[in-house]
Amino acid sequence: MSGKVALVTGGSRRIGKGIVSELHRLGYNVLIHYHHSKDEAEVLVKDLNTVRPASAQSYRTSFETVSEDGKPLPERCRDLVNFCFSTFGTCDVLVNNASAYYPTPLHVEKEDTSMKDESDLFGSNAVAPFYLIQSLVHHCQDKERNKERNVSVVNMVDAMTNQPLLGFTMYTMAKHALEGLTKSAAVELAPLCIRVNGVAPGLSVLPVGMSAEEQDMYRTKVPLYQREAQPEDIARTVAFVVSDNASYLTGSIINVDGGWSLTRQ
Repeated sequence: MSGKVALVTGGSRRIGKGIVSELHRLGYNVLIHYHHSKDEAEVLVKDLNTVRPASAQSYRTSFETVSEDGKPLPERCRDLVNFCFSTFGTCDVLVNNASAYYPTPLHVEKEDTSMKDESDLFGSNAVAPFYLIQSLVHHCQDKERNKERNVSVVNMVDAMTNQPLLGFTMYTMAKHALEGLTKSAAVELAPLCIRVNGVAPGLSVLPVGMSAEEQDMYRTKVPLYQREAQPEDIARTVAFVVSDNASYLTGSIINVDGGWSLTRQ
């Protein structure tokens, strides 16, 4: 795996950190994107560089469609991908993991924040992945090189988009858009030998403020092991999807949810 590079958005915490750690363990150099989690990103970079010097770097930017600094989202995405290439010389794997996640109930009017919700939820979950993929493709025009290096994109979708949580309408819309991007990009980029797939966690991050009893109730509904997915469960799946063992896989979405989406009512 020597010389391979992965860019993971939202890579400093939770599932993103798990993906970064697993790919680094497999020999990838990693660029860890973050927005608010500077301390976590710096600690992770330090830990990974202790294991293998100069193998990890971090980069901060936001994915809202309307940014406080006024820089357009396409430009911010280009800057991130360009930084990966200038730092490591390549980018073989792009994992679109960054994701805003919170409810936007239709029955609650929030005129002062609704546009911010749209900017945040659609920006991180759908629009930024589009521009990041577009920026990657700009650098990856050599079909034979892409095939040799197994260039791959993984979009982190959601196993529950067809059985959405109550009140999470805008988030669900954005994740459906990301599913569409996954399949459309897979077809469009196949001639360039760039693979595009989705990994869909189910119950993984329990909502903040949920009581212990409520958490246990959700866990018992997961057929396999009666627990939420751990970051390493998701990370190992991503590692397989980007590996040579999956070199014929594109346009697929793999649920990693312990069967929860099959039984949830």
